[in-house]
Amino acid sequence: MRLLATISLACVLSACSATETNETVQEAESADSVAGRYEVSRPDGSGFISVINADGTYSEIVDGEESVTGKWEAMGERTCYDPDGPMEPVCYTFGEPGEPAPEGAFSAIAEDGTTFLVRPLEN
Repeated sequence: MRLLATISLACVLSACSATETNETVQEAESADSVAGRYEVSRPDGSGFISVINADGTYSEIVDGEESVTGKWEAMGERTCYDPDGPMEPVCYTFGEPGEPAPEGAFSAIAEDGTTFLVRPLEN
């Protein structure tokens, strides 16, 4: 909520148009809607927990330890993750999972074609 108020205040101070304000509010609502914890399974069966925050940051947890942190951004049909440090950013598109898949699961397809199974976790 503080993010939305800050964005709205910034728009008022910079005299942004109603269209820009509406787009900014939709982006903030979108970030809130995807924020959460997700179980991500790699094709080899290994996996990690991805924690997506509404403020545009994320972290990956492997064996109970935070292993990667960075920033994420939705860019049209892709969502891109830019890890802190020397690792390169990577973008994913999302789709229907192959069968069988747990209810609520979806696939994340990396730019190189690698497909991950993603399952939302209860917060």
